[in-house]
Amino acid sequence: MRFLLLKRKGKHSDSASTRRIRILRANRLIYVSREPPKRKKMNKCIREFFNLEDKPYYEICREEQNLCALLYHLLLVNPENLQNFLELVVGRKTSRPDNAQIYVEFAYLRDTWKEFGNGGLPLGEQNQRRRHFILSALGLDGHEGLRNCSVEEFNAVFIKKTEKKKLSFSHIQSPSSWSITQFDEVEQFDNIFRKGEESEKGNQEFLRAARFKWCFNVKPDIVIFTSEDKVISIEAKFESVEGKYPSSPEDKKRFKARNLSYESQTKIQKEMFELLGIEAHHVFVTKKGGEGNHLSWKDVFGILEVSAAPTFLRKQIDSALSK
Repeated sequence: MRFLLLKRKGKHSDSASTRRIRILRANRLIYVSREPPKRKKMNKCIREFFNLEDKPYYEICREEQNLCALLYHLLLVNPENLQNFLELVVGRKTSRPDNAQIYVEFAYLRDTWKEFGNGGLPLGEQNQRRRHFILSALGLDGHEGLRNCSVEEFNAVFIKKTEKKKLSFSHIQSPSSWSITQFDEVEQFDNIFRKGEESEKGNQEFLRAARFKWCFNVKPDIVIFTSEDKVISIEAKFESVEGKYPSSPEDKKRFKARNLSYESQTKIQKEMFELLGIEAHHVFVTKKGGEGNHLSWKDVFGILEVSAAPTFLRKQIDSALSK
């Protein structure tokens, strides 16, 4: 073992720019260790600067996903909470609460596509079924070119090839990876998403493909299965407003150029459940609530039993409801 002292080149060569390197020879491999630079410690942290060092996070938390997690927990651990919630949103309790299923960040459509690839079917048959499903959903099952083109040509209609995103020549790729920009630029197959003065049909097909793609990306916050093919879908907000599609600046430009309106989160979620063959009752939970299926967090937490929950959880709910 030996040690070397190396100095960096430059006008200022002092102890701060000197590094100590230990070279260990073992099996003709060289390992170099380097001491990390020392960082000057701050006099105060941000909580001290703002005089909030004595305030716990649960008193200032504004994250709506955390409120969803609290609701999810309370519905799971207490069957009576689930029954009270069902009575609030649909006017009746379930006769079999033990059969209810509750999920957060519900991505059933995305995961169904993935699971189909694990079923053991030959790749050719997988591609055939996937292609047929896509064309049927888009109303393009009569399009001869899309029915008969190669896998790579099919993917190229919907996916923009980049350094990070490649086109597969072996399998039909998930609609979650589709690019709205590509819809606008594709020229194959008579430019099916055409735009211009005589573009109404092209615009509708463009919009249908965009909504189909978003169905594979959208994820309701909480979904409760009350039976095999019936659910309650919950979209929750605290201080934010309902999201809209498209979300990226580039995609918005494409919509504006075609004079197309944006689509709401809940509208895309409804279409997603239709693709799954599931009947959904949609509930929107916000700070203030509203009429119909719009509830406030106070409406929701006010009917739930929380006495057995951890102290911080109860205090966080109280803090959120007081804002």
